[in-house]
Amino acid sequence: MLANINNYFIRLSIKSMTKEISKSKIGLFVPCYMDLLYPEAALKSLKFLEHLNLNVSFLYNLTCCGQPFFNSGETEKGKFFMEKVLNILNEYDYIIVLAASCTSMVKNHYQHFISNINTQTELKNKVYEFTEFLYDIYKIHKSKINLVQNKKVSILYSCHGLRELQLAKSSELRTNNINKVTEILNKIKGLEIVEIEMWDECCGFGGTFSYYENDLSIKMGKDLLNKFINKNINVILGYDLSCLTHLKTITKQQNREVEFFYIGEILYNSLSFTME
Repeated sequence: MLANINNYFIRLSIKSMTKEISKSKIGLFVPCYMDLLYPEAALKSLKFLEHLNLNVSFLYNLTCCGQPFFNSGETEKGKFFMEKVLNILNEYDYIIVLAASCTSMVKNHYQHFISNINTQTELKNKVYEFTEFLYDIYKIHKSKINLVQNKKVSILYSCHGLRELQLAKSSELRTNNINKVTEILNKIKGLEIVEIEMWDECCGFGGTFSYYENDLSIKMGKDLLNKFINKNINVILGYDLSCLTHLKTITKQQNREVEFFYIGEILYNSLSFTME
């Protein structure tokens, strides 16, 4: 009896919180490479968020987080893009970024160039990676949304999301993080998630690293891809399309039939378009 009462109040609390979030003004930050190469993935992610009754709008003025410039030592050019983010910060309750690497740049690395503690705190509290927002803020894993997708898949855990945003627990970190990615994907009925050996190994992309250390980058990508192939996986999901693209390019060179999906795409494709 007591357990039923507790569950009732938990459900009531989640429902109330969801209503509050639906009133929030949310900006959707689409990374430059997604905008250029995968606009459909961005649109599906937006439609999924709208299906959750969230008030979301594209941030058309944000074209890049500045990460490529900061990583290359072009600090002043990077600051140009950083200022664009800071200028719209007060206009939104939340900003959802469709890439873990860009999210980490904003939340964890802008602070090196910002002296105002309040601004640093605001970035931490307002900016979320897509998966991070669904789990931490919307708490979709506790919702009653209907999702169905009969697929056998595996997950590419890119390093920024894994090690800097802690979307899951990497083997070298002594933390008790929940795997937010699988917690969300487990909401999809019929989806079979297969784990590969050394699943938290880097794919070798790393942005400028893949340019300056091309051979090593490709070798790392091939090694990780083989782990998926050895498990007979032909559908790979991820929260960073940059890393997915790295493996996708290698599969094309090897003439392998492997599909790659951004997590927002698979969630949208799994919608039954009804909410209990």
